[in-house]
Amino acid sequence: MTRLYSSFDLDHILRDEDARRAQELKDAEAAARRAVIAEKRGGTPAVVPSAADWFSIEKSDSHFLLHNLVVDGKMGDYLWSGALLSGEHTQEEWLSIPEYRTVDGIKFGLPSSLEWGATIVALYHHRNTKDPAQQVLLEEFKLSLVDSLKRYVVTATRMTYTPTVHDLVEYLRRNSNHLYNADLAGKNCPLDASMSSETRAWFGVDAQEFMDAATWLTGFGVHVFRRERPKEKQEVRALVLGVVDSGRFNIDADDSINDDRPARGVAVRKILPPATEAPR
Repeated sequence: MTRLYSSFDLDHILRDEDARRAQELKDAEAAARRAVIAEKRGGTPAVVPSAADWFSIEKSDSHFLLHNLVVDGKMGDYLWSGALLSGEHTQEEWLSIPEYRTVDGIKFGLPSSLEWGATIVALYHHRNTKDPAQQVLLEEFKLSLVDSLKRYVVTATRMTYTPTVHDLVEYLRRNSNHLYNADLAGKNCPLDASMSSETRAWFGVDAQEFMDAATWLTGFGVHVFRRERPKEKQEVRALVLGVVDSGRFNIDADDSINDDRPARGVAVRKILPPATEAPR
């Protein structure tokens, strides 16, 4: 069911989001202070999780397993379905009917744009691995993602464009259905480095990093489709990702939530506790 937000709801969401961001900043500053203290004492400073250092890929018949993938600041092990899931469905159907997403007994979820963004960036940072086996798996997984993107895949991310400057992004399959507010409305355009507020809301990374990773993945530049600012009422849209033969990787933040679309699947195997040193 599509939810519209009252001005009261929006005020509370904005306050909660501001508090969350303030806490994240406080935590990051505390971690930096601990690292400096550890260095001064001659110890080992805290290490920030790095996909390039710790990330690795495994493969089975039905899925790829990504070890130490960092999504929304949390590191974990994620299963990606080996190909598109069966059928095409609306975003709501993908989210609500488990049978659509079950492969070999694994109940996959519809990946949000956060999982897509984290995965594309992790593969990009892993591209220079010296491990020959990892190079083979990297190339195989990369090609499978591009094949899926050519079909225009729906994500579990939904935008609510509002008449105010605060649009909402919802990551619907995540346990918290976390909301993120940002100024997303505007004209369709190529993605550029000045659009980090948008890419952080959609993918959790800065625009330049996402552009570099997406261009490496697909060989194409990135283009953004979105709603212009509504004049009177909220407008709810799904986020879809796709590669077109004319030579573009499209971030379509203006897709109908009622369109039937294909999808890849993601399952979380485990989320690691906040790390202060590399996994062993």
